[in-house]
Amino acid sequence: MADNVPLLGLAIPEACILTPKAPMSFLDTRRPVADLPVLPLFPTILSGVALLYAAVFGYFIWATAGQMSGYDFLDWIMLYSERPAGRLAYLWTPHSEHRIAAERLLLGIDIEWFGGTGLPFVVVRTALVLILSLGLAWQIYHSIASQLVKATALSLLVFALLPAHLVVMCTMPVMGGFVHTGSFAVFALLLWDNDSTPKRAAALAAAAIAGLGLAGGLFTWPALAFVAWRSGARVAWLAVIGVAGLLMWTIYLKGLPSHPGMLALDLQRVVAMADFVIRFLGLPWSHAAALVWPGRAIGTLVLATGCYLLLTDAFSGQRKPGFERVGLGMILFAFMLAAAAALARLNIAPDREMPVRYGMIVALAHAGILLAALPWLGRLIEGRHAAAVKIAILVAATALLAQQVMVGRAAVVQAGLYSDAWQRFSAGAWTPDMTHFVYPDRARAEKVLAYMRSQRIYGQ
Repeated sequence: MADNVPLLGLAIPEACILTPKAPMSFLDTRRPVADLPVLPLFPTILSGVALLYAAVFGYFIWATAGQMSGYDFLDWIMLYSERPAGRLAYLWTPHSEHRIAAERLLLGIDIEWFGGTGLPFVVVRTALVLILSLGLAWQIYHSIASQLVKATALSLLVFALLPAHLVVMCTMPVMGGFVHTGSFAVFALLLWDNDSTPKRAAALAAAAIAGLGLAGGLFTWPALAFVAWRSGARVAWLAVIGVAGLLMWTIYLKGLPSHPGMLALDLQRVVAMADFVIRFLGLPWSHAAALVWPGRAIGTLVLATGCYLLLTDAFSGQRKPGFERVGLGMILFAFMLAAAAALARLNIAPDREMPVRYGMIVALAHAGILLAALPWLGRLIEGRHAAAVKIAILVAATALLAQQVMVGRAAVVQAGLYSDAWQRFSAGAWTPDMTHFVYPDRARAEKVLAYMRSQRIYGQ
């Protein structure tokens, strides 16, 4: 029994007396349960799932590398065999509405230095994705967020930038323009620094290089101008970006055919274009016929979230931290490219699967939203409902890991279809599926095959 303590003549049990307590140390193991971290193993578990996710991505890079591409890739090889007067003419010759100088340069390096193995495409694109990921991770790591928020955001960044549907963009030559353009667009945003002239010059160079994979790289310039403006850049530097961008647009577009879709903007087409943008942003789910509507729902959420972040920043009157500005620039770039793709496509079909090649741009939108909404993430995982939020994140991460495996296996199957069709074509066969997996014109395909055999490239 507790001892009685005399107080004003009364015997009161000692346990009933309220006495001041010493301040509780952060490291005190006797802290009440309510003060203990919620789900203390959350960052460890999430990091483990993210590492598995990245490992699966790497495995499927290896599993799909070295597969022969058809269709546009045969046009690339044919142009290389004909090589217009001068290397510059070869590099600058447009492919459809794009100037793919970076891809043509890689093709030349592959044929002349590596004997046509496809290895340079895989190495360069995978390296670009990894450098891009590390650059954005650096932004998060040096942000003002708490260690818990940083650890969570770094893991989520892996889920955003290393989905399995990007595997084919690293391993199939015809898909790589999206990796090139997306990577250099983000490099331009990361390099911009008001206090460093060399970095600003490097940002301008990266913006120019971004257009050498896809025409969509031209939208790097308005995105860079936005980031510079929100960083408080002087008017003179904003003018430099504007003039350089205008000059690049002029040089790039000169000689390219105008697109007829830009002249037919009736109400029905505008609605179809809006649906295209939503399905674009709903990748990779909108690529599957059975998941077009869930893809639309996700695309709408991405569009609404991105627009909210952009508009609230533009009218906030406050200078945001660098990581938020980069994220907003990425969102703006992705949205502009989605709108441009919708404008340029005449065959928009509401129930048609969205081409997975746009997935790289959508990954940038997801990563951009993560960076721009980092303060919101902190409030969620450190707020009153932290336990529920953390559980939801772990459940979503586990589901994404399962999806990573399924999508990766589908990528292997798809790459195998191209490889099988090419092998049968090389053996002299011609079947209806080859108009998709090899080339629509058999005679031209056979001409390219003859050149490949003469040079002993790409397995011939």
